[in-house]
Amino acid sequence: MTNEVGAVIEETEPAVLTAATVTLVEGPTFCVSGTSGDMEAEVPQGLFFRDMRVISDWQIRGDGHRPHHLTVLSQDAYSTTFVSRVPPHGAQSELLSKRWRYVGEGMREDRRLGNLSTRQMRPDSA
Repeated sequence: MTNEVGAVIEETEPAVLTAATVTLVEGPTFCVSGTSGDMEAEVPQGLFFRDMRVISDWQIRGDGHRPHHLTVLSQDAYSTTFVSRVPPHGAQSELLSKRWRYVGEGMREDRRLGNLSTRQMRPDSA
C-alpha cells in the first residue's frame, strides 16, 4: 500500500487467514464458504446442487478491501449470518458488513453495509 506521496506504508491490521469453512445444507443443495462468507474458485468452495458446483466465486469488497471476518451466527442447517468489517483507516472500523445467506432450491443472500464514518465509501461486489 502507498500513501499520497508514493511512499510504501505497512498495514497496521494483521492478515486474517483461516482454513475454517461454513457449510449450509438443504436437500440436494449445499454451500461451502469461508467464515467471511466469500467463496473462492481456487478451493473447494461454492454453491452445489446435486454435487455439481453452480457458483464457484462469490465475493464482496468494501472500499476496495476484503472484509475481516468477525463472527458467523448460524440459525439452522440452511441459513447463517456473516458479520465482517473492512480494515480501518486508523484506529476504528468504518464499514460493517452483514450477509444473511439461505440455501434451498438455489441460494439467496441479503446484504447490509453500514458506514460508521463521515467519509464516503463505495462497496464493490464481485
